Amino acid sequence: MSDMPAAGSVKVVVSAALSDRFEKRYVVVDEATGDVVDDAQGYGYKTAQNAHRAHAYKSMPPKKKRHRSTTGPTLVWGAPGIHAARREHDVLRTQRRSQPY
Repeated sequence: MSDMPAAGSVKVVVSAALSDRFEKRYVVVDEATGDVVDDAQGYGYKTAQNAHRAHAYKSMPPKKKRHRSTTGPTLVWGAPGIHAARREHDVLRTQRRSQPY
């Protein structure tokens, strides 16, 4: 991925070859040379925003990618979540109903 141009030197354009009558497809093109930089493995992107987003992610420096993958929420199997809280609520409600006044 180091051979990708910087984010400022690319533009997103509609690809006539990948688009059809009803659906436009977008590709990322190098402004200086006109070469296609990214075309979503030959399919093109459905929106220009998705093409920009993909290029920004792919051209991100490796150090920033590592930092991005280690931050954020981590889901742990077996950790109490909404379902555990709901089960606990149901148990308490059942116990309350079964107690005599």
